[in-house]
Amino acid sequence: MAVYILDKKINREELTKIAKETFDSLVKGAVDVEKEKIAIGGEWHSECQEMLVEQGSDGRKVWGFNARLDQPKEDRLEFFSLINIKPSLGVKDMEIQDETVKRAIKAVVDKFIE
Repeated sequence: MAVYILDKKINREELTKIAKETFDSLVKGAVDVEKEKIAIGGEWHSECQEMLVEQGSDGRKVWGFNARLDQPKEDRLEFFSLINIKPSLGVKDMEIQDETVKRAIKAVVDKFIE
């Protein structure tokens, strides 16, 4: 179950292949909203976060999401992950409540995933 850091836009077919490696119709991912980088795949959001941090991301700027392939594009993103708990930033929930952060994640996801 590989984790992929995307450096170019992937299509639905490529995303479906990645989803089938783990959860069939769901892909876990993490986004560095500051550097506009994204990692997807694996079993845990923390695997994606770790890869981004290894490449220079600040863990406080990395947020987890799920992409549900069985949902329409406008409803496919879920902002629920353990890595979203960031006590140093005052964030104590697994689900992102901040609409600005959600929009930033969506913008990066849209940049790399059709």
